[in-house]
Amino acid sequence: MGEEKKPTGYNIIKHRGSPTEATTAAGHKVTKQEFIVTPSPFNVDQIVTIQCADYHDEHFVYLDPLFFEDIPPDSGMAVWWAMCTCGSKAIVIGGADVSEHLDQNWIQEILARGGKNVDNMLVCEHYHERMVMHGHGWHQGQSGRKWT
Repeated sequence: MGEEKKPTGYNIIKHRGSPTEATTAAGHKVTKQEFIVTPSPFNVDQIVTIQCADYHDEHFVYLDPLFFEDIPPDSGMAVWWAMCTCGSKAIVIGGADVSEHLDQNWIQEILARGGKNVDNMLVCEHYHERMVMHGHGWHQGQSGRKWT
């Protein structure tokens, strides 16, 4: 948690077309999604829907297309299944950590409409670690100043 992680050259976004789409250095187009559908981390035979964190048009998390390609073991490439456009890995969080990433007014509106609370969320690992350590998050390549 303490050491700054450097992104690999395979998952860095080389062109952000808009806040909702980007192109990776490997040439894959990725788009912002509200939810992802993936095998459960706890039971791969079960398919789950996980909400993606909303970073308000700055960055977004996505399923890395390279993860789903056949990459030769001797290629030297290491890929992670989900990434953030800042270059950090994306991770699934749950419980109290999720509420740190959600606007409390949004939660109340969803619950008032009969929706259920968010149990798990896909978030930027770098942003989340900074939020836990400093009380506010920021992405790789951004300064750690708190927005006022």
